[in-house]
Amino acid sequence: MADSDERLAERTAAMRLDSEPSPSRPADLEILIPNPFERRDDEGHGASDAEMPTASPRPGPRDRRIAAAAAPALPQPPM
Repeated sequence: MADSDERLAERTAAMRLDSEPSPSRPADLEILIPNPFERRDDEGHGASDAEMPTASPRPGPRDRRIAAAAAPALPQPPM
């Protein structure tokens, strides 16, 4: 059993030596992912709270509510 483990380890090591190395990324490459919770500076990176639109809809002709009749109460059994 130990012989087969050693042979497997040797074959795996040989395969790793034969394979091409992974391409390395250039040193000047930097991935920038903005943090949405981080406060931004005033150089045009983000909007202030006053400039942000609200989530409430603007009133308009499509916002009319349609009245619907409520269902009658269900009869309850006597107690």
